[in-house]
Amino acid sequence: MHVWGFHEAKDYVKARLSYVRRMAE
Repeated sequence: MHVWGFHEAKDYVKARLSYVRRMAE
């Protein structure tokens, strides 16, 4: 099983935030 690194998690959160922002508009 792959364990996420901090950098990966940060990129994932950034992608989720931009996705949510698009849907909210």
